[in-house]
Amino acid sequence: VIDGRKITFKFATVDPNALLTFSQWPPLPKHLLEDTDPVQAQRAAYWQAPVGSGPFKVEEVRMNNYSTYVRWEGYWDQGTGNIERIQLYPSGESDPSFVINAQSGLLDFGFTKNVAESIAVEKMDHMTVHPIDIRYTRLFYPNKFPRE
Repeated sequence: VIDGRKITFKFATVDPNALLTFSQWPPLPKHLLEDTDPVQAQRAAYWQAPVGSGPFKVEEVRMNNYSTYVRWEGYWDQGTGNIERIQLYPSGESDPSFVINAQSGLLDFGFTKNVAESIAVEKMDHMTVHPIDIRYTRLFYPNKFPRE
């Protein structure tokens, strides 16, 4: 049920995963996606130039290679930041190229949970490591499943 800026979901049964699942969905523009076949949604042209509300917009996407973002002139807070362009390269968890990319100057910002990688990058003169407390979601589902 949609009421202005409020969306209400009504489930036939209780779903303890609903809040976690729905909190990961961004609002999407109806006017750009309403005629899209749900089965083909991931292939929609929208994803080549998605609409957002942040300080950057998509400039270029090269699947499995890189994506480039540029400052969005329509961003509401124009007076902030000095970054004009961001180039992102895909990297999975435990990427074997993480330290190599940092050494060769291809990494300006990175994230790792690997202590050895953190130590290696911290030893580089051109890199700075900042430890960050990460909130891990801990879930406890009492009475989630029917009694046997």
